[in-house]
Amino acid sequence: MIWQKIWILCRRFIAIALYPLCAILFYERFSRGIGEVSIWDIHIVIFSALAIYCVWKERSSARADEIELQNARKESRSLSNKNSELTDALDFLGGDKLWSFYMRTLGEELRLGNQERISLYCYSEKAKAFIMLGRHSKNPELNATGRKVYRADQGCIGAAWRDGDCLESYWPDPVKNPTGYAKKNEKYGYTPEDLSTLTMLPRSVYAKALEHPETGRCAIVLAESLSGKRFLGEIRGEVVVAPTFTVLERVLPFVKDRLPSLDQPQEMGY
Repeated sequence: MIWQKIWILCRRFIAIALYPLCAILFYERFSRGIGEVSIWDIHIVIFSALAIYCVWKERSSARADEIELQNARKESRSLSNKNSELTDALDFLGGDKLWSFYMRTLGEELRLGNQERISLYCYSEKAKAFIMLGRHSKNPELNATGRKVYRADQGCIGAAWRDGDCLESYWPDPVKNPTGYAKKNEKYGYTPEDLSTLTMLPRSVYAKALEHPETGRCAIVLAESLSGKRFLGEIRGEVVVAPTFTVLERVLPFVKDRLPSLDQPQEMGY
């Protein structure tokens, strides 16, 4: 490597300094005829040939460097375009429309009707709380969002985060028996004031944690119904075999950095 660098420096010196001198000497010696050839004449020819070679080599090297630079620029533009496409894709993955689409697909797989809705919540380890990523219901009134942040120690989503899943059925009617309904929710940390902030008062609920084999739990899927007997024991098996649920378990951990943080729930529309 060191000898290669020395040769390059010598070659550049010959091309820059020796070539013009050899050209002058060669012209002065042979412009009026060859005549008697001396040792000095042979040296002039040899050095002139060496100078010509070095000039040619430097120009070839410069052209090669220029081609390499052009290729590097093309590759850089290509990588930049691919990075832009990847960023756009990840932004889309972090968007609420995509997650609501997943919820609509999962709702169809679970045959949810006009009295049900299904929501997806991501978990923030730093804040120990959830943010809703997406929601779907055939009933537009049930699609409404309420609180921006959901405590991890409250409700069925908190229980599912702790235990893996949470199933509740046959809750009292919140209109006909508000006292009984409030009493039922006490074990999940809800006060009457908390219940007043909810956009839906379900009578049967199933929450299931999404767990990646390598990264563990990362989010909660919550299905709610106005019917007290909509979600019974069989819902557990229906959710885990749903294709969309399996996709979410595989995808969510790897796009978590692109998901809304608890610092920006209002800007994200939650």
